[in-house]
Amino acid sequence: MVVLMSSLYTIAFVAALRRVPLFPRLLVAIWAIDLAMQMSIAQAVSASGDLPRPVATVLGTLLDGNVKKVLISVALWSPYLLLSRRVNVTFRNRVPA
Repeated sequence: MVVLMSSLYTIAFVAALRRVPLFPRLLVAIWAIDLAMQMSIAQAVSASGDLPRPVATVLGTLLDGNVKKVLISVALWSPYLLLSRRVNVTFRNRVPA
């Protein structure tokens, strides 16, 4: 999971550096995948049922922190990706007004 998500975020970073037009959509897809993975891990762990209480507490805190990090990233980058003139020109190949 960690390797997969790190690889996906690295691919998004390279796409941004190379000004790939699909970068904003790619980043949104990666955010969605990241959140889905966090939720699926939480469901799988809760379904097991035989996890010790201290381990479950720590894992819940870890997953909660990971979801918050993704949501903070979404909150910071979404307005820029949607409203920035530079993003509009660079990734949507539009001429500045």
